[in-house]
Amino acid sequence: MRILGLDFGETYLGIALGEGRAVTPLTPINNKNWDTAVLNLAKIVIASKVEKIVLGQIEPPSPLVDKFAALLKRRLRLPVILVREDFSSQEALNRSLELGIASKKRQHLDSLAAAIILERYLLESESPL
Repeated sequence: MRILGLDFGETYLGIALGEGRAVTPLTPINNKNWDTAVLNLAKIVIASKVEKIVLGQIEPPSPLVDKFAALLKRRLRLPVILVREDFSSQEALNRSLELGIASKKRQHLDSLAAAIILERYLLESESPL
């Protein structure tokens, strides 16, 4: 099953694609205009045959993320699962530093954060109850 992981930001939307245990960060998209962002996501969903979306949600829950999730469900007609994204952006920064990624390339860590959100979801989904 192919799953799209998203890290919501008011300016950029981090995107990662997962299949099985493999998760790949994709190029972040501009999120200032939600209609355009959803159209760009639809292209990815169709091209990659995505079956589910995992969207990071802060704690306490953000009404903006809830609205965006509802829009995704309505427009893309896919299940959208909200998961806690605690410290995913900080972890993305830490990973980029560990990998020695230059500061210019670290400007947009949104998709790495999306990959971390999706990795966590996949690990939790595998765990026995």
